[in-house]
Amino acid sequence: MSVDVRYPAVLHTTHYRCIQWYGDDDCEPFPTLHRSRLAAEKEARATEWAYREGNHNGYLSVVIMPVEPVFLPRCGECAELPDDNPAVYADWWEMCQALDDFLGWVATSEQHVFCPNHRPDREE
Repeated sequence: MSVDVRYPAVLHTTHYRCIQWYGDDDCEPFPTLHRSRLAAEKEARATEWAYREGNHNGYLSVVIMPVEPVFLPRCGECAELPDDNPAVYADWWEMCQALDDFLGWVATSEQHVFCPNHRPDREE
């Protein structure tokens, strides 16, 4: 399927994700992707502070990792967002799973997204 896309779902801009590292080499990524490193640093400091204040045993460190590209589920034809949700995703398949919650929205194998009004015909 070949479709002209004005608004690609792939964004080549760096976003930042916090990852919690525990003393036993276990890690857990935060779900939020931040547009700025400063916002990620604020989340990291707040998490480390809350951990210390909670009198937890063990060690916690928050590492900030750059993520690029990211995926924005916007229609390739009109740039509409599902439910006006500007969330970005670090993984194409993660974005596709989130898109399943929105009736009529479709993601193609070419990494394009279309709203219900601009879905390409399936019978090409």
